[in-house]
Amino acid sequence: MNCKTEDVQAVRVQLKEGLNPKRALYLRVKGMRDIPLTRVGQPMALSALENQGAELARFLGVPLEGL
Repeated sequence: MNCKTEDVQAVRVQLKEGLNPKRALYLRVKGMRDIPLTRVGQPMALSALENQGAELARFLGVPLEGL
């Protein structure tokens, strides 16, 4: 899969707490489904997720969504 950095619209954080918590980072790309950036089944620490998402969004010059 190829995409241009100009087509990246945002970095999205998904947080779902409860019995089956889900914490994931996604790349939102124009004309495509959101691309998962974290592994399935391995929830990250909230602080690590926020830091990685913010760093990637800053690098790409796009907004961080979901926080």
